[in-house]
Amino acid sequence: MPKPTYFNRTTNLTALSGASALTLALQPDVAAADDCLLDRDNDGVVDAATDNDGGANSNNDDTSTACGVNAQATGAFSTALGSNSTASADRTIAIGRISTASGSDSAAVGHNAQATGINSLAVGQSASASASASVAKGQSASATAIGAVAVGRSATSSATGAFAGGENAIALQAGGVALGQNAQAIGPSTIAKLFGTVAIGVDTIVSDNAVGIGNTAIARFSGTATPLTSASVRRWRWGRTRWRSARKPWPSAPPRGPARASPLTHPGPR
Repeated sequence: MPKPTYFNRTTNLTALSGASALTLALQPDVAAADDCLLDRDNDGVVDAATDNDGGANSNNDDTSTACGVNAQATGAFSTALGSNSTASADRTIAIGRISTASGSDSAAVGHNAQATGINSLAVGQSASASASASVAKGQSASATAIGAVAVGRSATSSATGAFAGGENAIALQAGGVALGQNAQAIGPSTIAKLFGTVAIGVDTIVSDNAVGIGNTAIARFSGTATPLTSASVRRWRWGRTRWRSARKPWPSAPPRGPARASPLTHPGPR
């Protein structure tokens, strides 16, 4: 029976270390473990002469990832994917060319999407969420106030807690809601912002705590409008409130019932 062959452990480790060092020396020093190595010559093969990380920067932090030419993931636990994308605050995500997530815990997805508010979300080309807890979704959608939400192409929500949903929808009053294409929940700049303004429908416009429902409805001054009429509420001097419609006359007085016989003209039996 042949005797087993034993190798010196020290010799083996020394040889292994030398081989590892040689292997590392042959590897191109162009990308860190948390940066993407880019195939710059598009040949599908790692080439030390041409392939590199494209200037991506993960701030030497293994918990962050930068992938793309000049992608910057400088915040802790951040991710930047796409050329010139930037995730500069902690726990941020930027996906898309020149997208930016600079508010902590924010996310920007899409070309030039900007999530600069804390806990904000911007999704879509040039979407912008610039205030805390704001949300902008859709091309060029903009949410600029705390808790504001804008959904739809070019939708704008610029008051605290306001919601604009629909193409070109605008919500400019705190707590206002604008739903539908070109719907507007607004108020004159000379009047203090009121709450609860609601506009629902295409081209609907409301202001000052009013409600408008239906296409082209217009409501102002705590009124309610339907698609067939524009309405407003006005207050009399003694405090009573009456309803006024632009297309409907004032309601007539209710009928008084059957007339009673007069004792002078109809004395009756004696």
